[in-house]
Amino acid sequence: MLKSTQLKSLLNNIDISYQQETNNNKALLWAKMAIIEVGGWTEECIDELLNNYIDYKNPNCKNELKELIKRNYGFDYSRNFRNICVQILGNLIFEKIEKRIPVDCRRLELALNGLKNNRNRCAHTHILNNSPIDAPHITVSQLNDIEAGLKKFKKELKKIILN
Repeated sequence: MLKSTQLKSLLNNIDISYQQETNNNKALLWAKMAIIEVGGWTEECIDELLNNYIDYKNPNCKNELKELIKRNYGFDYSRNFRNICVQILGNLIFEKIEKRIPVDCRRLELALNGLKNNRNRCAHTHILNNSPIDAPHITVSQLNDIEAGLKKFKKELKKIILN
């Protein structure tokens, strides 16, 4: 999984700038930047997790599966994460993981969907002084939940592969 150290350092700097900003519109831009950065990191982590699985299994349809991953944009739990995982891993493996770590998967789902909603709001609206955009520290909290959830998911996937 991608390391989050540099991202967390960047987010810390963004949060400092956000807190020090006296212009509300500029503060909202800092908040948007944090959300966009965490969204990009999240998509890259999901892609890496599934690409590593494909490389490990080395199926005949490897290139087709990797193309599926490339065409998957977003991180909504059901529409994107679950859907692409089921396509790559299979429904039985995905459900087995969800049953083994239901609380972690639920936290991951809430964090992914929260980030998706924030990201969509940032990407599809312009800044107004009353724009409801989460502060960077809230985005960092979502990052922590996403990172923990993906790590647990990866750990369970490895257990299934090795058994």
